[in-house]
Amino acid sequence: MGESMVRISFQLTKKEYAKAMRFYLRKSWRVSWLQGLILVLALAGGLWSAWAMGTLDLLHTFALVLLLLVAGVLLWVYAVQPGRTFAQDPALSRAVTFCFSPEDIVREGEETVEYLDWQVKRFWRSRDFYYLFQVDGSWLLLPRRAFESAQAQGKFEDLVRQTNGEAQIRFFGS
Repeated sequence: MGESMVRISFQLTKKEYAKAMRFYLRKSWRVSWLQGLILVLALAGGLWSAWAMGTLDLLHTFALVLLLLVAGVLLWVYAVQPGRTFAQDPALSRAVTFCFSPEDIVREGEETVEYLDWQVKRFWRSRDFYYLFQVDGSWLLLPRRAFESAQAQGKFEDLVRQTNGEAQIRFFGS
């Protein structure tokens, strides 16, 4: 293996995938605590207003149903959908090997080998995962536990910086 190559192998679990997806939803602001706070305040305000008026008229009913629908969708996207996605896509639970070199990324599955270009527009590091967001909208999720050492992680981060000079890099936690 070349001096500038990094090779990792791993198999994601449902729990890991759900954790990574929830982190992504929070950090990309698709789901946030602020949305939850606004929903709770709006629901409380709607209920208080209906109580103060002494009746639950059509407008209050419509507002409360709409708020409950939004809350249900957010809860579904955050709590349920990551686990369902993992269960419905068998490729997510298969063992995979990645080989990162300055030229390209090689993804080796059980039956396939795929060559990917370095077209990373965003690179995130969380406490447990690396996220590589590609220009075409696809992304790679790499658990940090797959790297053999902290030096291998540092080598990988350096490789990402060298091959994708214009990529936005964000580190969350350690």
